[in-house]
Amino acid sequence: MPIDWIDIEILFVLTVLAEILGVLAGFGSSIFFVPLAAWFVDVESVLGLTACFHLGSNGLKLFFFRKGVNWKFVRPILLSSVVFVALGAWLARATASVGIELSIAAVAIGWSVYQWLMPNWRWPASQKSLLWGGGISGFLAGITGTGGMIRGLVLSSFGLSAELFVATNAVIDLFVDATRSVVYAANGFIHLHDLRLLPMLFIASWIGTWLGKMLLTRVSENRFRQIVLLVIFLSGCAKFIEWFW
Repeated sequence: MPIDWIDIEILFVLTVLAEILGVLAGFGSSIFFVPLAAWFVDVESVLGLTACFHLGSNGLKLFFFRKGVNWKFVRPILLSSVVFVALGAWLARATASVGIELSIAAVAIGWSVYQWLMPNWRWPASQKSLLWGGGISGFLAGITGTGGMIRGLVLSSFGLSAELFVATNAVIDLFVDATRSVVYAANGFIHLHDLRLLPMLFIASWIGTWLGKMLLTRVSENRFRQIVLLVIFLSGCAKFIEWFW
């Protein structure tokens, strides 16, 4: 169902804030945008809009953080993400995602606490670990609309710099969103009345990404990692609060 102009203006402001937080958290705005958009449109529209909107959003991030791309690091995560996001998106219509989302939240809470308590721990960036991390986060992105928490945890485990972290995530998300957009369209998740929101969302994304990058330059590498883990932890807690409220 189409939303009115007052709701569109509110969504615009919330999208800007989601983009700023997405940059500072390092793994994109979908983790914030999905629950916000769910207040205004139905579940299928949320999935379709998120995929289409994030094509532009992550394109902007890739432009702003293009110097941070390390293709040797990105390729294995990207390959497995794209393959498994298609599978997750295909299963999205037939699968109840509540249990999956709560399981993701539980993993996010536990793993983020562990990394916070063990700040010097790092996961070796082997080809196997990169493929596993990309595949799991890609599948979850397809089936729930956001795999940001798991990918954020994976990338934070490798001890990346803020610029490499954001750039890597933007590249992966760009291809993941392109893949799942095709599958969502085939499933009927992308509605014509929702497409009028895309120009507004793209403008909000540009503003939020630019402001987020400006703020990120003032954040140390250690502080950035702490922000990432804190956002993941709070996002996991929010899932449980939302479910049991």
